[in-house]
Amino acid sequence: MEQGKHLWWSRTKSVLVIVSITMLIWLAADQNVALEEECTIVVQLGSDVSDRYAGFAESPFSREFTLKLKGRRNRLRDFTRYADSNALLTAYVDKDMPTSSEARTVTMDKILSGIHELKEHRLTLLSVVPNEVKVLVDEYTTIRDVRVKPDYGDLKVTPEFLRNTVSARVPRFLAKILGEAPIAIAIPAQSIQSVQRTGDSFEVAGVLKFDLPENLDPKMRIEFEPSREVTIAGRIEAMTATESKGPIQIYWSIPDEVQRDYVVMADQMTFRVHIDVTGPKDRLPQLEARRIRAFIDVLAGDVDGLGSGKEIVRDVRFVLPADFQDCAISNESQPIQARFRLEPRPRGPSTVTPSVRPIE
Repeated sequence: MEQGKHLWWSRTKSVLVIVSITMLIWLAADQNVALEEECTIVVQLGSDVSDRYAGFAESPFSREFTLKLKGRRNRLRDFTRYADSNALLTAYVDKDMPTSSEARTVTMDKILSGIHELKEHRLTLLSVVPNEVKVLVDEYTTIRDVRVKPDYGDLKVTPEFLRNTVSARVPRFLAKILGEAPIAIAIPAQSIQSVQRTGDSFEVAGVLKFDLPENLDPKMRIEFEPSREVTIAGRIEAMTATESKGPIQIYWSIPDEVQRDYVVMADQMTFRVHIDVTGPKDRLPQLEARRIRAFIDVLAGDVDGLGSGKEIVRDVRFVLPADFQDCAISNESQPIQARFRLEPRPRGPSTVTPSVRPIE
């Protein structure tokens, strides 16, 4: 009996081994079957030669292509997964392609077949949609004596350049666009005000760039010599100024109820004055003195506890026009004061004068 069980188990194991080997052989064969399959990839152009630029001639500079590929099932699957996980693939233009500063139409199957990932997965490119596109493949050239212009934003600055000019390596077609007197903008790496030192001077690291048209490839390689990094230094000029405005006429502002019963008796004082006004440099000259109003305010509460000969001292109030709210009376100006008394009017008929009137 035991011998029969042993014989049965031995035969069963043999069958299982044979079945397992057969399945492995079948799976291996299935994975190595040559298939054709379509997939979509996003591609940018590049050059293996450091002294050449390659890119699409117009936006978008990263484009979507539908490829028909042939290869083993497992390799097709691996490439598809790779393409899905890497949003952008680079197709390197053949080094033998002629260079030109003008755009040309090329067939993409010749270019895309050179994608490194296709070669690594040993896949054959059968077709590309779209297949014809315009590209730029151009040599690099050196532009010398490129003027450096720091970007100070809204600040007015007296510059102290540490480097006035640089050289730039750019594709020839870009050199034509930049013209005969190209300017490189030096962009501060941080706010100039944040590194301002005593005396309004500053020094901040910056990076050079050209102000390029929007229809050019933003990934285009541009090199500055001796370096892209620069130091931006200078002194911040005052954004505001102070000017004397005048003569300005001073008016009395008296409530009717006070003016009805009291007469304002003022000490000898000047009612035409000059005052210092602070504001933006470019705005101050536009502010005319005749538009500035000045008042001595007599308050209803001034009659409380009024005694014979009580003297009231009050600062003159200045009002700037509504369209010059970015200006103000200078904090350095000494207050202009008026000294006056309120004397009861004699009993009898009286005429109420306007609540605001000038005193000559």
